[in-house]
Amino acid sequence: MCRKGTRPIETYLSQWGTMIIRWETIFLGIGILVSCGLETYTYLYPIRTDTIKSDPVVGYYQFTHNADNDLDEFLGYEIFYKLYRTDSSEIFEDRDRLENAYIATESPITTRRFSRLRLKQSDSQVLDTPPLLKLSNVQRGTPWVFKFDFSPLLRTPQEAPVLIWYQSDGTTEVTRFTLLRVSRPEAKAEETFVPDQFLDNDPDVFSMKVQNIVQSKGKLAIVFAVAAFGRNLDTTPIYSNVIFLNRSSSTNDVLTIDLGQ
Repeated sequence: MCRKGTRPIETYLSQWGTMIIRWETIFLGIGILVSCGLETYTYLYPIRTDTIKSDPVVGYYQFTHNADNDLDEFLGYEIFYKLYRTDSSEIFEDRDRLENAYIATESPITTRRFSRLRLKQSDSQVLDTPPLLKLSNVQRGTPWVFKFDFSPLLRTPQEAPVLIWYQSDGTTEVTRFTLLRVSRPEAKAEETFVPDQFLDNDPDVFSMKVQNIVQSKGKLAIVFAVAAFGRNLDTTPIYSNVIFLNRSSSTNDVLTIDLGQ
């Protein structure tokens, strides 16, 4: 009789031992998670929309560096542009889709047919490697102001638009760059945003489907968008969500270039 009763007791004790081992495993797993930290992704802050200023008539857009991006993974800003018909509803479709989505590993180039802006320094060196606007560790805490100035197109003869890097006061200039578009493979000079440099065989004119406007010397609408850029520990690129520099709900806030001038 006693022997019959020993088997259930052994089984009971065995079950308790298994439960104790399982709880020890759970607590060990929790300990590892706590010791390693629970953060599994890197978040980059976009530029703040309340720092954006613009005047498409005079021809300028500007934004301020978001000093919250003080982590090591943040490297600077990528700037994108796209050409449209002046009456295109796609302008606002692009803005809605890109601004409302967090893009961790992609850019508007692959998702909405944008092109990366390029810059030329005063020494003629072309900046083309991400990030376009590079901020060092010591520069990240300063609310720098970056201004796209298209007023040189109003001069005679027309000159290429520029990007000016200002101190936080918005008036003290640090440096300036010439704005460059995607160049044609056979081009001997860098394409800027001067009207007579838009050709129907330009890569961006072709991909953005505005050849008829270029051929007829009509008016092109141009939109600029900015994303914070960085790299994870495994060197994969990461982006903040994209912010457009035209903020109104109408095309009145979209820069227009008259190719007939």
